[in-house]
Amino acid sequence: MFEADVVKRLNDLELLAYEYINREPEKAREMTIRELAAEIHTSTTTIVRLAVKLGFKGWAEFKYYLNAQKEFRVNMDHSYENMISLDLFWKNLSEKEFKDKMDLAVEKMAAARFVDFMGLGTSDALAQYASRYFNNLGLLSRPFTDIFRPVLVDEYENSVLVVLSVSGETDHVLRKTVEVQRSGAFLISITNNPNSTLSRLSAINFSYNMLNEYATPSEDIKLTTQLPSLAIVEMMAYRVAQINHGEIIF
Repeated sequence: MFEADVVKRLNDLELLAYEYINREPEKAREMTIRELAAEIHTSTTTIVRLAVKLGFKGWAEFKYYLNAQKEFRVNMDHSYENMISLDLFWKNLSEKEFKDKMDLAVEKMAAARFVDFMGLGTSDALAQYASRYFNNLGLLSRPFTDIFRPVLVDEYENSVLVVLSVSGETDHVLRKTVEVQRSGAFLISITNNPNSTLSRLSAINFSYNMLNEYATPSEDIKLTTQLPSLAIVEMMAYRVAQINHGEIIF
């Protein structure tokens, strides 16, 4: 149901609850949090902690996920598991926590001298797309295409660096990110994992919690969807352009 590294972070009581939900999803999705806690002889606090560690805001959102799983499996002959995660992501765009982070990110971008985007591999292609999208809206932005070039002292003073990384753990990206931060950049990251090193380094992190997908059994080529990253970037660009240039007509 979830990535192995997420499950490994659960304590014994949380794992007990997880195993019950995984074993009896039909029953669990019909229960209140108190009914579930009583069924597995644990506390409601344990259920809430479990839900948060799995990437949800609480039991209500976890139940929404469980019900969505059932709905997608009934309605789709070839179920795409990430459709459920995407559905949750779109839903969370209207949450106060996301809106507050977006408001702060947009404020910093609108006041910055320029906004750079950085990534490696597929994320580099996304960084180039993001930079072009900002440019198309009349905003000064550059893709950080050479991750190995030296960064000048104070080069990024009063600027914003947006780093895109699925794992948030790529060594070259982390080293360059720290270097650019020291040069004066305000750091925003877009990652799949809110607990990654890059997420923790960032002043603002947007995470989308999709299931990781791979092109090969060795897991050396990731195919994790980047639709959430594109949505976040385009929302940022649109909002910043509204601040700097007024209403935009498409």
